[in-house]
Amino acid sequence: MTNPRTETWTIANGETTSNAINKQHLDLCGCLLPTLTGSAVSFLVSLDGVNYETLSWEGAEVSFDKSGGNALMWDPLKFRRWPWVKIVSGSSEGAERSISPILSDFGG
Repeated sequence: MTNPRTETWTIANGETTSNAINKQHLDLCGCLLPTLTGSAVSFLVSLDGVNYETLSWEGAEVSFDKSGGNALMWDPLKFRRWPWVKIVSGSSEGAERSISPILSDFGG
């Protein structure tokens, strides 16, 4: 079931990192991207909303090349442990960007 809550990551003009969203108990399974200056995105995650680290999975940074389009989907297990998530563009953005995370409640 898709969650009716609306969350938005915003990357300010000239910046690379968004605000944090608190996904609470929901699974983060993708996002809808606007046009970005950067060609790839990665993530910062936190257990407490204060201390952030780069999201890695099996020893490698979790990163997505957006050349395939503006809708990205991924395995939500990569994010399940982390209630707080920021998205990071590979380059400083040329304008403010709003990014829509896709949050779902898979019931477990």
